[in-house]
Amino acid sequence: MLDFCFDVVGCQQSSGLQSLNCFNHKVPIMSAAPGNPQNPRTRKVLFIVESAALAHVSRSALFAQHLKNLGEQVFFACDRYFDYALDGSSFKRIHIQTRSPQSLYETLSKGGCLFDQELLGGYITQELEIIDSIKPDLIVGDMRPSLSVSAPISKIPLMTITNACWSPYAKNRKLPFPCVGLPERLRLTPRATDLSLKFLGLLYRALLPLTLHHQGKGLNQLRKKYGLQQFSNYFEGFTFGDRVLYCDIPELVPTIGLPNNHSYLGVASWAPKKAGSDWKASRIPAKKLIYLSLGSSGPVKALPTILKTLAKLDLQIIATTAGHRISEKLPNNVSLFDFLPGDELCAAANLVICNGGSPGIYQALRSAVPVLSIPDNMDQLLTAEYARRAGIGLTIRADSIRPETLLNACQQMLSDSQFEFRAKQLSKSIHNYDPYSRFVEIIDHLLGSNNSDARMYEMRAM
Repeated sequence: MLDFCFDVVGCQQSSGLQSLNCFNHKVPIMSAAPGNPQNPRTRKVLFIVESAALAHVSRSALFAQHLKNLGEQVFFACDRYFDYALDGSSFKRIHIQTRSPQSLYETLSKGGCLFDQELLGGYITQELEIIDSIKPDLIVGDMRPSLSVSAPISKIPLMTITNACWSPYAKNRKLPFPCVGLPERLRLTPRATDLSLKFLGLLYRALLPLTLHHQGKGLNQLRKKYGLQQFSNYFEGFTFGDRVLYCDIPELVPTIGLPNNHSYLGVASWAPKKAGSDWKASRIPAKKLIYLSLGSSGPVKALPTILKTLAKLDLQIIATTAGHRISEKLPNNVSLFDFLPGDELCAAANLVICNGGSPGIYQALRSAVPVLSIPDNMDQLLTAEYARRAGIGLTIRADSIRPETLLNACQQMLSDSQFEFRAKQLSKSIHNYDPYSRFVEIIDHLLGSNNSDARMYEMRAM
């Protein structure tokens, strides 16, 4: 979950849209044939995805391509920061501009507002333009709370892809104090860092109702402006939809009292298609392997220190940088790549180190490998905590990582077989789900019914 600001939106699309400039109100000319809700394979499905992190673009692209393969008319609106996740896709693209991921992380590091009214108002204007031009039968949103306004007033069904840790019904969720770099800024000692984070965590949770009210204020003001019922809490607004779909398994991230329009999909795992396979040439079979991938939104500035620390272990380290440059000379037992097929690396690894986000954790769990999380934002902190509770890994906050802590955690996880045992148990649960079949079944049910719970919620607001 990240913050956004809206600067300028200028959308051009040559396939299907002859022109689309979201805020200058140029009316696009559509070349696609109209959809037919009565024919399950001629429906028009519009994905609107926030390019805040790779996870949102990649998982939505997997579902979009699956629908396209089934013959649906699929439109995919997102920014270009993670276009490599769309490599080989055949659906129609719509380019929308959002703030860069780097600027988003800077806002997070300052504890800024996640979605303010100005930002959301711009997003709503943009979405209404796109919806009016395409006239979809269904909208699928991923990290776009603005769709809780634009979809209902357009009278188009909305499906929201999210994670269960943000659900209003999440079980035993405890929001920790966010990583805002205080220990580094204040030059705190390790002992002072631990004590201060513990105290700030207690204070943060005490003030949480005020914090969440502030975070959701902009969305509720816009809901009121458009004659829609305001949300009672932030999580309700962030996960709103006629159908709300969790890319999780309940065994890892449990919920309680889910309404009928909320469902677990299971895990949709993405791996780069053009990633090199030359990592196998560097593999040393006699040594245990740690696979390190902090992804696009992890604490990449700490990567050199992490690599040098891990190199002290009598192990092999294979790491990916997601395109970030590492200029430091690394030890011989460390191999560095921009991108790798993470599923293959997880299958070969004895331990996975990731940023604690759901893609990294689930990719490791699919191969029944324990996970050491180094989270840097709230989404990662939450998911990593669920992984710790499930007994499949440990967590070291990115703002309090120290060489001795990292080494001790790795040694503990590599020597304690209980981590691997619990990972194997959860791996079985992952394989019990077929997320793509479930996704299609939910769409068929939604478009074949006029009595969705979310639509009844909207009717009560009138």
